[in-house]
Amino acid sequence: MVNFKYNVAEREIKLHWKKSSGDWVKEDELSNLVLIHSSVTFLKVIAQDEKSIYADDICLAEVTFFPSTTREINDSFVPQSKPKEGDDILYIFEKGLVIRIHCEEIELRYGTTTC
Repeated sequence: MVNFKYNVAEREIKLHWKKSSGDWVKEDELSNLVLIHSSVTFLKVIAQDEKSIYADDICLAEVTFFPSTTREINDSFVPQSKPKEGDDILYIFEKGLVIRIHCEEIELRYGTTTC
């Protein structure tokens, strides 16, 4: 992830990813990706390991949905491709950073360089 923007007044969060440049990256992959969360009612950011390196801080490990009734659990992965009523979305990064969001809608934009 290269950018995180939270517009409190509009209750909107944007997460912006940019394609990395390693040998493992396919050339036909999208160069930019933005996820726009609308009507946000909950946000929690859990800090990563203090000894983490930058490359791991921005590397996404898992995306999952989890019930909003269990917000004290932020390190579990549920193989669920669509949210159930009342679920939060969790973005879990390689070194422990977790971004947990509850919102009405998530929009995907790609090919754009702005967040």
